[in-house]
Amino acid sequence: MRIRSFSVFVVFLLVATIATWEPARAEEKRGHSAPKESLQGVWTQVLKSHDEMGRLIAAKKLGDVENPAFQIAGLVTRLPGLSEMLPADWMASLKQFIKDVQKLASDLDNTGDSNNLPGTQANAKKLDDVLKSIAELYPKGTLPERPAANNAPATGTQSQQPKLTERGQG
Repeated sequence: MRIRSFSVFVVFLLVATIATWEPARAEEKRGHSAPKESLQGVWTQVLKSHDEMGRLIAAKKLGDVENPAFQIAGLVTRLPGLSEMLPADWMASLKQFIKDVQKLASDLDNTGDSNNLPGTQANAKKLDDVLKSIAELYPKGTLPERPAANNAPATGTQSQQPKLTERGQG
């Protein structure tokens, strides 16, 4: 009888261990298969949102400009955690630029909601300049560049704008 009780206990313990071990392994596998966020991925999303903002301004859908503007503001807040290669003083500059982007997103929201096209274009130009300054902090080739055909400014005008990732040019 004693051996039987011991055997039941061991089987119970084995089942309990397997039951808790399998979900833990499945969770571990899911964690490893999930793509890790990258600097290039975040910047690609910034460029897509920037392009969308330009299309909205060109179409004079100013009330919708806030969506891509705030997306950009949210995305750039991820950059410091992905930018360990930057020297400390450049990291400080990056953090200031992020604050500038957040303020400009709010400004774009305000000018867009008031249907102020010149004000929205002016704020979009300021955002273009800040994004260019962020891109210039990184070594050439670190951040993806926007395709030449897609290199329109977010202001919705037809003027020529340098690529956001070209250093010292423009």
